Amino acid sequence: MGLAVDVVGGADHAIVGTRASSVGGTLRAHLARAVTGTATIEGLVAAAADHLEAATAARSVVVAHHDAGWLRVRHATGTGSRELHEAGPAASIAALERRVTEALAPRSQEAVAVVPIALGGEVLGVVVAVGVFSENDRAVVHDVASELMLAFAVERVVGSERERVLAASALEVARARETAASDGLRRAIAGQEAERARIARELHDESGQVLTAVALHLRALEKRETDAPYREKLAELRGAVVEAASNLRQLITELRPPGLRDGGLGEAISDLAERVPPPGPRVDVAVDGLPVDLDEEIEIALYRVVQEALTNAVRHAAAAHVGITAGRDGARLRVVIEDDGRGFRTDEPTARLGLAGLRERVQLIGGDLHVDSTPGLGTSVTVDLDLDVL
Repeated sequence: MGLAVDVVGGADHAIVGTRASSVGGTLRAHLARAVTGTATIEGLVAAAADHLEAATAARSVVVAHHDAGWLRVRHATGTGSRELHEAGPAASIAALERRVTEALAPRSQEAVAVVPIALGGEVLGVVVAVGVFSENDRAVVHDVASELMLAFAVERVVGSERERVLAASALEVARARETAASDGLRRAIAGQEAERARIARELHDESGQVLTAVALHLRALEKRETDAPYREKLAELRGAVVEAASNLRQLITELRPPGLRDGGLGEAISDLAERVPPPGPRVDVAVDGLPVDLDEEIEIALYRVVQEALTNAVRHAAAAHVGITAGRDGARLRVVIEDDGRGFRTDEPTARLGLAGLRERVQLIGGDLHVDSTPGLGTSVTVDLDLDVL
């Protein structure tokens, strides 16, 4: 028997029509972690290729994703795989198939199985496997393509939005510095918050809707499914997508704090403390000493300092208790955020704690920032502000 090329249907077909095999639990767990942002899609793609090689007679596996009108090789195994990465993108699935056939040199009786990774009518990528395949092997290729379909769909939404938020944060700092030099410190803070609000609206209007559509798509497939183990897998994946949507809503809330404009700084800080997810630390808030007539720019800056310090205590310090207090002594306003977490050496600050960002926020409103911390004894972040000079 000579060389055969086996082009088979899309990932939707694989989910509802394939019964010969199922993707391993490790791969499903990796997909769930990738969807919720605790693992990378690159790791999932490599795991998918490893699964195909282990569970089938595939000698080589190539995974490509659709990017700006081109198919770009994302992972390739086997002799000649380096040439595939170096050759650049392919214009079509057929062109990629020819390139794989030339680079991986299928042997006699080997087939080239080509499975598009598609969601609805849109091609997100393709899986190409080279080997001597049984019907069961082809079913495994379909199953892996279905996993990659969901991963690529969520990556396009969540991954791109994360990059946008990170890029916007860097742009936010740069714009703040320029604006402070030309138009004043308060206008700089207002510009930062306007950018955050814009990003929050875009995340809500675009990404949230796409994640909801993916979840509904999975639910529809789950209802049509008659195989109990496969239905359970679809339920797990739908749960992961729902969790990703919840994380996105949390990010939107952090970008555009509720209640700050209507309820004032004290109410916004109390709301921030109530939204600490379990099993987080107990957060006590005593901010009755905050003036009620603070300018909006000052309220926003102080809110962001409290938000960042509380995030550090929850995510990095493993604190059991956090206290947030505020008080006024004449013209001096003091806000203190204390935790009983693991602490750190202040002479060796880590970038992840965001101390540079905190200090920049406080300097923008003309205040002083003091950070006291001892390993094993917790951390205290204090903002002192002279209201008479504002």
